[in-house]
Amino acid sequence: MLSVIGWAAECLAFSMLLYAMGAPIGPAEASFVFAIAAAIGGVTLLPGGLGGTEATMVALLSSLGVDLSTSLAATLVIRATTLWFSVALGFMTLPIALRVVGARTAEASA
Repeated sequence: MLSVIGWAAECLAFSMLLYAMGAPIGPAEASFVFAIAAAIGGVTLLPGGLGGTEATMVALLSSLGVDLSTSLAATLVIRATTLWFSVALGFMTLPIALRVVGARTAEASA
């Protein structure tokens, strides 16, 4: 259930971003673009669907009448905020998590 809520929030964020940028796309179309792009990105077998997701988003948005500059900007912003932001948070918290696990392992073996 949490996963469904998370994906719905990402689709909603994409829809709101496109609306703010003046794109003639409704929430249903934005969700479609986001979901199809994520699925095609997953088929590429690259981390985070790198490249495939972005290319698909730009192509689908352009085919729905969004100009290329808006398509590119919206794709970069949504990918930076939904994927790369969480990756950066993970990299920042990894050392803390490793210290906590190391301390617990040391306590358990003592």
